[in-house]
Amino acid sequence: LIPVEISYTNSNSTAQNRRIFTTLLPRNSYLYLHLPQVLAFFQIPLSKLSQAWFESGDEIVGWSIPLDVHYNSQNSRTYFLTLQLGICKSSSIRMYHSQLSDSFWEKHWRNTIKEACYVLNRSCNVVLAMSLQDGKDWWNSVISQRVTIFEKHFKKLVPKDITKVPVKIYRVSGCKMVDYEQINAIGGDLKDLTEVGDNRTIFIVHGVEIPPDTGIIELYKIMKHFDGFLHVVIKDIYISESRFGHLENSL
Repeated sequence: LIPVEISYTNSNSTAQNRRIFTTLLPRNSYLYLHLPQVLAFFQIPLSKLSQAWFESGDEIVGWSIPLDVHYNSQNSRTYFLTLQLGICKSSSIRMYHSQLSDSFWEKHWRNTIKEACYVLNRSCNVVLAMSLQDGKDWWNSVISQRVTIFEKHFKKLVPKDITKVPVKIYRVSGCKMVDYEQINAIGGDLKDLTEVGDNRTIFIVHGVEIPPDTGIIELYKIMKHFDGFLHVVIKDIYISESRFGHLENSL
């Protein structure tokens, strides 16, 4: 679980009465799944759902990126994922996307799973052939964080001999995400994902610092996210104080 702290300031707020929503959220989850809960805490109508967004510092937080990626990308001196909630005043401007709803989120997740399936198999027929009941059961396992049920369905996608895996890479400098890349990794080790030597970077997956000589395909099998991708945060160790057990030396 990740400790999350969300603040919200409207035109009637003052420093004295500003409220802060503090909670624990699953690492392998997404902000958009928890947005109704956040709006309810701040007594914001659900009709404002599609006008809401999150910020971290001065950066808009991507709604489709797993929570642990946001957490591992921010300044390691705080153990909270600190966010600010914003609500656009104009109802004609939608900050997230045109239709925030349970069906939209499920459709987005299902399309991402199809993409992962295509990378693994050069086809997404396995997903397309799944029954409606199995598909709904699979989606519900993502919402409820039931890994056993998720894996029961996901293993149908995995070929006997994996040659490619879907990977999303996030390069972080300081506490800011400076680059993002989606690749289809063909074997190799984590250190092959960056041109910088392994003595200058750390690789983080699900909050765990992974040795740079770890095989990508083997790592994918055990540490993929609920969207079927392996999400890897690459941090410059010279500008960050690690929360994972040691303090890196600065040049």
